Amino acid sequence: MKIIKTLILSLVVFTTAILADVININTASKAELMVLKGVGESKAEAIMQYRRTHKFKSVSDIKNVSGIGDAIYNDNKRLMKTSGITKVSTSKAEDSGSRAAGRKSTEDKAKKTKKKSKKVKSKAKKKARKAKFGAKN
Repeated sequence: MKIIKTLILSLVVFTTAILADVININTASKAELMVLKGVGESKAEAIMQYRRTHKFKSVSDIKNVSGIGDAIYNDNKRLMKTSGITKVSTSKAEDSGSRAAGRKSTEDKAKKTKKKSKKVKSKAKKKARKAKFGAKN
């Protein structure tokens, strides 16, 4: 009975290791890096900038990147590696990319709203002037 339990446990651990997301921090794309907990667009770009001049020799080297500290490292150290292939489920990488796109579109909407409010204020001022000058005449 112990042997069967051990085999089942080994199979579960092995399967989890195969199916788990693993990110090679030396070669991952921005979207793949954004799968990591606490890593958004700017931190992913900082990681990519850092690795242009430095190769990550160990996973702990990621703490040398500006904005990446112990908290982000500890949350993700089991998901990161420095060699081999990055294995991330496609949907997670796409979600990370859409998070960045979503932020961008939200910023665009805010800019458009601000422009519209300026136009409305400008029209209101013009109407007030016309009303004021029309009352004097």
